[in-house]
Amino acid sequence: MSTALLMYGLVRWLFKRRAIAYFAGYAAAFVPFHQFKAQSHIVYMYGGVFVAIIWAYLWFIKRPSLARVSLLAATAALSFYFDGYYILFTSLLIGGLVFFGLLSQLLARSFSGWPRLATDWKDCLRTQTRYLAFFGLLLLTFLLPIIYTQVKHGNDIKQSLSFARGSIRTESLTYSSRPIEFFLPSFNNPLLPASYSVWRLQNQHSSNPSEDDMYIGYTVAALAILGIVFAFGRSSQEWLLQPNVSYRRLVSVLGATLIVCLLFSLPYRLNLAGHYLYLPSAAIIRLSSNWRVLSRLFLVIDPLVILLAAAGLYGLAKKWPRYLYLGFVGLCSVILFFEYLTSPLRPHGDLYKDTPKIYQALAADNSVKVIAEYPMIELATGPATFTFAQVHGKKLINANDPSVNRDSFHAAIAGLNDPQTLGVLKSRGVDVVTTLDDGPTPGLNYYLSMPGSTVRAYHIAASVDPRPVILATTSGFSDLSVDKVRISHRVLRTSGMMKILGTAADAHGQYVVGFEVEALQPGATHLSVSQNHQMLWEGSVTHTKVQFSANADAPIDLKTTQLLDITNMQALNCL
Repeated sequence: MSTALLMYGLVRWLFKRRAIAYFAGYAAAFVPFHQFKAQSHIVYMYGGVFVAIIWAYLWFIKRPSLARVSLLAATAALSFYFDGYYILFTSLLIGGLVFFGLLSQLLARSFSGWPRLATDWKDCLRTQTRYLAFFGLLLLTFLLPIIYTQVKHGNDIKQSLSFARGSIRTESLTYSSRPIEFFLPSFNNPLLPASYSVWRLQNQHSSNPSEDDMYIGYTVAALAILGIVFAFGRSSQEWLLQPNVSYRRLVSVLGATLIVCLLFSLPYRLNLAGHYLYLPSAAIIRLSSNWRVLSRLFLVIDPLVILLAAAGLYGLAKKWPRYLYLGFVGLCSVILFFEYLTSPLRPHGDLYKDTPKIYQALAADNSVKVIAEYPMIELATGPATFTFAQVHGKKLINANDPSVNRDSFHAAIAGLNDPQTLGVLKSRGVDVVTTLDDGPTPGLNYYLSMPGSTVRAYHIAASVDPRPVILATTSGFSDLSVDKVRISHRVLRTSGMMKILGTAADAHGQYVVGFEVEALQPGATHLSVSQNHQMLWEGSVTHTKVQFSANADAPIDLKTTQLLDITNMQALNCL
């Protein structure tokens, strides 16, 4: 919504044409890239911040002032706080706009007459340098929290990313854009044959639709080309959109910035007849290993293309009668709607009809009030869990975020066979545990299943005692996962914290804490556990059971010399 509103506002402000603004707003919001990101990487739906940056820049050059450059700095700084990738994207976008904007201004002065050329250039550079210095100083001030975090925790962040991901060179090749992908419709466009879907999914250079669906639409692409063509026409020299913002200057600056962003989104090298040609993106992967998915530069590329397309429609509006241009904009909008489809035009399923029958049976069982569904941390099964909850209508222990980066409570009971899981579930009033596969779990009694479905329901056995406390990780751990025998794993890198939490009320006093540790790297690994600067356990570990007494009123600190896998966590009452 924010992307559509900002694009509508920017185009309306620039071209004074409401119909063009509606078209641009729709194109910016409903591009397939955003539709796919809505299913996984939500943060990459907020491309509106880049539209805001372009708008702030154009507003600045309309009538330069310190107040207006302050808005540009604030908008740029805001984008930095969205996501680490936005740091790169914003830098490229603002760098391109400022450089090509200044270049266009100098070139314009060059054609105004030679006698005062040197003086004009000198005055222009002096003024722009002053604004640029103020922009940099203000941006630096806004970014002090990020700079502090990078200085203090940069090594930990780098180590975490390098362990969780593969080679930056390999992954940047995989997750970079290919020019043809800007012209390939989504694999699931319902208007295309099934054979296209198969072909598209088989030709993804090991990527996935969430990262390689960069279709901009033939309508938008054709209009963008038309906008560039109009910029070279003689009549466009007289089209002044805003003070200091002519049609030709706008298209030139946006087009040049677009080319730069496109080059940086491509693979860092191309193989030409056995010889490697290195592209600008090679500089990025040398600079940092944090930016591996260069295709996400689509967030900057798409607004630039849409603005060029809006310029193309504006050129037609200047040349055609009003009724003809409005009809053409309407036609383009209808075509774009079908181009951007990523789902059937009519429902292809019925939630209640297609839901496994076991959930309808649970809905009819009034004795069941609370359900816990496993697996609890799988991204793929999370949406189904919360969708089927609408059918059975029971309370869910599961969190409402189906990602692997869970809160402390859900991460601590991620494994159904973890020693503390069933006791904690029982203490939280869970009546039924449902699983999406059939695996052994001591402490569960079979309750219900349906033919043709892998979902099974269980009651927690009477022999399982409720646990009033749970041992949870609070910081310093990553890579939460669950193995085939339903035991959860998490990785301790250098230092981390655990906490004894109450399941129904706050926990206080002493408890026996235990967990298993396995070294993930060769060589001697030392682990120390302390609380309030008092050593609770210390020693060398390979595959070791660790047990000690700790107080629930304070966090437990862990430090290791190597990566450790932590499993089978629990906290028990002291005898």
